[in-house]
Amino acid sequence: MLSVADIISPDENGGSARAAWEISSALSRMGHRVSVVTRGIRGKASRENIGGIEVFRHFSNPSKLIRMASSVGRDIPADVMIFHQPFTSRWFLRAVRRVPAIAFHYSPWHEEYEIRCDDLGKGFVRRIAGSFLRKMAERAVLKSASAVFVNSRFMRCRLLENHGIESEVLHLGVDTEVFSPAPDGDPRVADVRNSARVPSGGIMIFTLRNLVSRMGLENLIEAFADVAVKFPSARLVIGGDGYLKDKLTALASDRCPADSVTFAGRIPDADLPDYYRASDFFVLPTRMLEGFGLVTVEALSSGVPVLATPVGSNEEILGGLGSEFIFKDASAASIAEGMARFIKSQDYKSPALRNKCREYVLTNFSWSACAKAVEKKLYEITGIK
Repeated sequence: MLSVADIISPDENGGSARAAWEISSALSRMGHRVSVVTRGIRGKASRENIGGIEVFRHFSNPSKLIRMASSVGRDIPADVMIFHQPFTSRWFLRAVRRVPAIAFHYSPWHEEYEIRCDDLGKGFVRRIAGSFLRKMAERAVLKSASAVFVNSRFMRCRLLENHGIESEVLHLGVDTEVFSPAPDGDPRVADVRNSARVPSGGIMIFTLRNLVSRMGLENLIEAFADVAVKFPSARLVIGGDGYLKDKLTALASDRCPADSVTFAGRIPDADLPDYYRASDFFVLPTRMLEGFGLVTVEALSSGVPVLATPVGSNEEILGGLGSEFIFKDASAASIAEGMARFIKSQDYKSPALRNKCREYVLTNFSWSACAKAVEKKLYEITGIK
C-alpha cells in the first residue's frame, strides 16, 4: 500500500505528520508492505528506508510528482492508497482509476490558509484565490476516495459544511510506551525543569503548538500573566515554532514576570516525552479548528492532566475524564480562572488523577486500533479477503 502525505513526523512536527507516519508504521507492523510519498526536506535523501517503510521525497517538484504518480504500481508498489493531506495527494488522482484509495481529512486546508493570510496581512485577492484553489484541490482528493476518515465529530460536521462529503469518525492513537509516566527520580525530568527555570516545588505548565493565531497562544500568555501573579512559582513552557514567535515572545516579555515563560522551540521527538513528564499539567488554548489534538492524548498517556478550551474536538476527547478539564470559553479570562482553580486545588499532584489520565488513554486511544480500522476499510474497498 502507498501512503501519500505532505509531511511525516520523521521530517517535521505536527499532528497530521505524526498521524500519517504512525498509521503507516502500524500497518507495516501488521505485515503490510508500506511505501510513503512525502515532501522533500533539505538534508534528507530523496529515497530512504525507515524501519522497513520505503520513503520517497519529491521536493515539491510538479514534474517529479507526475512521474511518481504515473509509476504507482510499477516502480512504487501499491494495490491501495491512503491520502493524508491534499497537496501531494492531488498529483496522484490519475492513479486512482486503477488503484483504490481512502483519505484522511485532518483539517480544512483552505480555512487554515485564510487564517494565515489574515495573520500576515496578505491581500484580499491573494487570500480569496488561494483559498479557492486549495478548497477545490482538497475536494478533488476527498471525492476521489472510496472512503473518508475524520478524527472527530466536529471535523465530520466541518467536512459536510465545506464539501458535502460524508465521512467516518476514527480517533487517532498514541504510542503508550513512548509517552508514559516518568520513573521516580528520572534525571531527564529534572533537566527539563531546570532548563525552564522551574524553582524547587514550582509548577510547570506546558503547551505544544504551532505558533499561529488559531492556537490561542496570545490568550494563554495573557492568562498566565494573571496566574503568575497569584502563583509566583509557576512557569509556562511553550514548545513549537511558527510565524508568531516574535510577537508572542514580545507579549510574554511585556506581560509576564521575567524568566517565567520559556519558548522551547521545535522539540525533537526524542526529547518530547520528557517535556510531558516534567509538566504538572498541559494546556490546550485553541481558538479554532481543533480537529483532534494529538498532543492531548500524548500528555494524558504520560500521566499529565490536560486543561483545554471548549473548541473543536476538545470536549469530545476530554469529556470522558470530566467537565472540570474544560475551560468555560476560549478567552484569556476563562483560561486564567481555570488554571488558577486547578493550581489552587492541587489536583495536579494527585497520583490517582495521573493514573486516571493514563488509564483513559490506554482504554480509548490506540494506533493499533486505528490501523486495524484502516485495514478493515481497505479490505472492504478492494474486495480482498
